[in-house]
Amino acid sequence: MAQVEPKVRLPVLNPGDSGEAVARVQHILNDLDRWSGVETLLNENGEFGHTTRDRVFKFQEDSGISGPTGGVGERTWKALLEEWLIESVGG
Repeated sequence: MAQVEPKVRLPVLNPGDSGEAVARVQHILNDLDRWSGVETLLNENGEFGHTTRDRVFKFQEDSGISGPTGGVGERTWKALLEEWLIESVGG
């Protein structure tokens, strides 16, 4: 698997957070879902509510991230970006 080493510090995101970083996570998850044929997508509103938490939790489980929490920390950012990059170039 490709190694992604971000040059910027990515924020830890949890339910209740809001802003551009949350909207980016929602967008990445929606891209991954679209590419796998999922029709029900997240609202990319930048609000980290229960629907986003549930989708992050599922991504963490599917990606083999130990101890899924539904929050987005370093391991989840890395897995999201790696999978998104691989899928965006035709996986």
